[in-house]
Amino acid sequence: MSLMTSGSSSCWLTSLKRWLIASNLSSIGRWGPKLGGTFAKVQNPSGPGVVPAVLSFCYMRRSLSLLALLPLLAACRPDQVEHLENTKEIAREVENFQPKRIKPEQLLQAARWASDSLTRTADRGWRAQLTERLNAGGVAAAHPFCQPERLPAVLALARELQAQPRRALLPPRAITEGDSLRAQRPGQDKFLVQSPLVLMPNDMCLRCHGQVGTDVATADAQLLADTYPSKQLTGYTAGQLIGRWDIPMTRKGVAEFYTQKTRKIPKRRKLW
Repeated sequence: MSLMTSGSSSCWLTSLKRWLIASNLSSIGRWGPKLGGTFAKVQNPSGPGVVPAVLSFCYMRRSLSLLALLPLLAACRPDQVEHLENTKEIAREVENFQPKRIKPEQLLQAARWASDSLTRTADRGWRAQLTERLNAGGVAAAHPFCQPERLPAVLALARELQAQPRRALLPPRAITEGDSLRAQRPGQDKFLVQSPLVLMPNDMCLRCHGQVGTDVATADAQLLADTYPSKQLTGYTAGQLIGRWDIPMTRKGVAEFYTQKTRKIPKRRKLW
């Protein structure tokens, strides 16, 4: 079928002729050493008696066997060839499923990416929920829902990453360079990412954690003190460090996140 390069009969006949010539020359080349001469001598014999009769018989048999294939060759048309579609997408998917070696520094970077995804998801959902509660019933209605690590979206993402995010409340103090985001690997199969929580100006968090009498109403401060007697929730000012995210993760979850983050996804282009 490789002879069918086009739909015209002259094209495949020419290709067949060339194939016959090449096949017969290869037969002569195999007979050359048996005749005691080189290929050039056999191809250009000095006389009619040099080439043995068995070589002529082999030449004829090869030609007849190839001519017998003509009906099969004529039955193959270019429109019968099936071409694969979306070959680029198939090649990209094959490349995505090939095993790749992830270096230790790449795993640490993936742990930072994963923690950032978790904290952003938590912050977005928590702010929307807390704003609704504050507008509906003030601090009394909002403080039971100040648990972003328990939001359904955060729990679902944590299961995928095999992570256990939690927040730690810290005493009010100014933030330092040592409080920046840190990614560690305490064990071969364990990662820990720590991200600071800073009280921003004009933040709704000031309604529960700000200065009593200025940002937090006295009644609300008393309610928080009675509900959480072991925690200091008020007395913070804007710009201070209020807490920290501690996000332990497993190596399997981090590696899976890195694979999904770096896999090639085809861009969908609009046709019009």
